Amino acid sequence: MLLGTIPIQLNAATYGASLGGEGHLGMLVDFPGPVNQGIVLADAAGLTLVAAGCGNWGGGAPWGGGCGDPTPIGGTFSGMFHTPALVPDVNARGDVLFLSDVEGGSSIRGLFFYERATQSILNVASIGDSTPVGGTFGSVGAGSVNDNGEVVFLAWRSSVQEAMIVRWKQGALQNVVASGDPGPAGGSFTGLIFSGIGSTFGPTVPTGAPRIRADGHVMFCAIANQRLGLFEEFNGQFVTLANTQDPAPGGGAFFNFRNPLPNEQGDVAFTAEQFQGPPYTPAWFRGRPGQWERVIGVGDVIGGGTVTVINGSYGPHKPMDAAGNLIVFAKQRDSITLLERSVVVLARRGFAPRVLLGEGDPSPMGGVVTALPWDLSMSPTSVAAVGMNTTAPSGLGSVYALLDICVPPDSTVYCTAKTNSAGCTPRISASGIPSASASAGFVVQAENMLNAKQGILLCSQAGAAATPFGGGTLCLQAPIKRALPVSAGGTPPPAVDCTGVLRLDMNAFAANQLGGTPAFGLSVPGTTVRCQWWGRDPGFAPGLNVQLSDAVEYRVTP
Repeated sequence: MLLGTIPIQLNAATYGASLGGEGHLGMLVDFPGPVNQGIVLADAAGLTLVAAGCGNWGGGAPWGGGCGDPTPIGGTFSGMFHTPALVPDVNARGDVLFLSDVEGGSSIRGLFFYERATQSILNVASIGDSTPVGGTFGSVGAGSVNDNGEVVFLAWRSSVQEAMIVRWKQGALQNVVASGDPGPAGGSFTGLIFSGIGSTFGPTVPTGAPRIRADGHVMFCAIANQRLGLFEEFNGQFVTLANTQDPAPGGGAFFNFRNPLPNEQGDVAFTAEQFQGPPYTPAWFRGRPGQWERVIGVGDVIGGGTVTVINGSYGPHKPMDAAGNLIVFAKQRDSITLLERSVVVLARRGFAPRVLLGEGDPSPMGGVVTALPWDLSMSPTSVAAVGMNTTAPSGLGSVYALLDICVPPDSTVYCTAKTNSAGCTPRISASGIPSASASAGFVVQAENMLNAKQGILLCSQAGAAATPFGGGTLCLQAPIKRALPVSAGGTPPPAVDCTGVLRLDMNAFAANQLGGTPAFGLSVPGTTVRCQWWGRDPGFAPGLNVQLSDAVEYRVTP
C-alpha cells in the first residue's frame, strides 16, 4: 500500500487498529528509509499521515538524527510504540491520540493529540510537565479519546506507587483519580497501573488505557479497599462496577479483571477470570452492575471446536457496538483434528457466539487468512475493523478489512418530549435488533432523565398519538400497556440533575426473562410497537408532576 508514493507496512495482524465511530482507523505503520515509522489516519477521504518518526521504536535508543516531523514541544518525533497496548486511538471526528518519543525537544516522550479540524498536533502531557496533583510527570502512558475530544490517560510521578489517571480537556489537565484518593466505599485507591512496556531508553510506559465516554464518564481498573475491581468516575464521584469475589454469572466469582470497555449506551464489556475452585477460567462478560452476562470463555465449544485462549484488550480498541454486540479474538482447537487456530468471534446479544473468520478461511482480499490480531474494534453501527495477514497477491498480504456485521433495522423516533423540572429534555433511543426469537439484544432507553427516580416504559400496538397529558404529550394510542419499573440511577440524592438513564431490554421482557406480563404481540414477528418512557417529577405541581420522553416505533423481526 502507498501513502502518496511511499510504500507502507501495516502490521495489521500484529497490532490491530482503533476504530472511530464514523469509520476512521488509527494505525501505526512502518516505512522504508530513515523516516521509518508513523501514525496514519485512514477513512473515506484516504490516508492521512498524522506524524512521522525515525530511529528505533519507542523506548529504544538511539534516535534517528532528527529526520522525524516537528513536535509541539520542540525537536522531532522519533520512536513510536510498536505494541497493541499503545496503538493510536481515534474518535468519530477523526482526532487521533498517540504516544511518541521525542528527539531534541523539551521532553524525551509525550502524549499528543492530532486535531482533525485544524490539522494541528497538541501536547497533552509530556515527561517533566506539571501534574494536576503536584510535582511533575515521571512517565506518561496509555490513553483514550472520546468523541468530544476529551482524553484520559495513565501516568505517574516518581514511581507506580504515585500513579494517577488524568483528564485532558481543551488544553487543561484534571485529576480523575490518584493513588491514595478515597475509594467508593471507604478506604482508598492503592493501585491504578498493572502492566507496562519496558524501555531501554526512558521510563517504563504504563499500559491498560482508561476509557472515557462522550458524556464524560471514565471507566478504569484499580485496587480499592484491597480488592481489584472495575470502577466508574463522573464529577468526582466513584461507582464500583464489579469487584473481585463478586458472584460471576454461570457460577463462582470474579477474579483478575482487565480494563472495562464501555459503549456510549451504558453497557460495559470486560474480561476476568471466573473462579469456581481451581482452575481459574478466563471469560468475556458484558452488561451493567448486577446484570452481567457471561459471553464466551475458555472451554466453551463454538463452531466445532473448543476455545483455548481469549484476549482482553490493554489498548484503546473498542470491541462493542451500540447494541452490546461483541467482536473478540479467540483460539479454537478443532474437536476432530485437535489443530488450533486463531478466530474472530461475533457474540450478538441474545444469540450464541459464532466464528466470523479464522485462519485458513478465504480472506476478503483473496487468498486465505494466515494471521489475526489479538485486539479488535467495532463501531457503534456494527462495522468491525479486522486486521489480517493473507496469501493474497503482493500488496495485499497485510490488510485491514471493514466488515459490516449486522446493521440494526430502522427504528423511528417521533413525538415531543416534555422538558423536566431540572431543565432537561429526555431523549429516547433504541439499539439492537427487536427479534421474536432472541432473549436479549434490543434496548429502549431514555437519557436526560431525573436522577434516582423510577420510570416505566409505556407500550402500544394500536398506533401513534399526540395527546396532551401531564403538561406534556402522550405519544401512544390506547390501549397502553406498562412494562416493569426501572431505576434511572445517576447521581445519588440529595442532588437533583439529569444524569438518570431509563433502560429496558424489550427482547428480554418479551421473552419473559424479566418478570411482569408482556403483551402477546411483543414476541410476534411483524408486530409494530410504539414505546414512551414515563416517570414522576416532584419538581412540578400535582397533575403536572410527570416526566415524559419522546417515543420510538419499531417492528418485531423473526
